[in-house]
Amino acid sequence: MRTWKDIKMEVLGLLFSRTNNGRLAQLSDQNVLDYVNEMPDAANAAMRDIAANAVPLVHSMDVEVTDGERVNLRAETMDGYDVRFIRLSGVLSLEPYAPLHGYQFEAPYTIIFPEAGKYRVLYEAYPEAITKDTADDYANFELPPDAMDAVLYRMAWQLYLDDDISVATSYLNLYYERREELMKNYKYAQPTFSGGFTSTTGWS
Repeated sequence: MRTWKDIKMEVLGLLFSRTNNGRLAQLSDQNVLDYVNEMPDAANAAMRDIAANAVPLVHSMDVEVTDGERVNLRAETMDGYDVRFIRLSGVLSLEPYAPLHGYQFEAPYTIIFPEAGKYRVLYEAYPEAITKDTADDYANFELPPDAMDAVLYRMAWQLYLDDDISVATSYLNLYYERREELMKNYKYAQPTFSGGFTSTTGWS
C-alpha cells in the first residue's frame, strides 16, 4: 500500500534523480528539503481538484426531520462543520429505503425536506488533508490508487514551476490527461438523484 513517504519519493523522482552516486536520496537532505516542505500543500491542491472534477468521494449522513424542516449540511455533519463538503449528491428515504425526489436544495448547504421522516443525505467531499505533521507511514488516502498516480504529476508541476517551466508544463499536461481518464471512469458512472434546487446566492 502506497504511503505518504512513497508519494514524496515518487515526486522527487519526477523532479530529479533520487540517487546520488548510488545513494538513495533522503527526505531530510538539504538539497530536497525545500521541495519536501511544500509537498503537503501541493498534494492537497491536487487531491481537491481530483475530487471536485473527476473522482467524487461520496459521504453520507443520516438525519431525522419534521415536515418542512431545514437542514444545514455543514451544521449537521458528524464533526459539526464539514469544511470538506463540495456538493449535494442526493437524498434517500430510509423508511422505506428509496430515493427522495421532493426535497428542495438552497445553495450552498441547506436542504428543505418535504415531510417528516428519516433520511440519508449523500454529498461529495474533499479528501482528508495532508499536513506537515502527517506521518511518513500514513496510507489512508481516500482517493483510489489510479487517482493518486495523477496527483503525483500535479504535485510535480506545482513544485517545479520556478525551476523549469517547460518541464513543469509537461507534467501538468500529463495530469490533465490522467484526470480526463479518471473522469470517464469515475465521475460519469455516479448515480444521480432528483430534487429541487433554489439559489440563494445568485449562482446556479
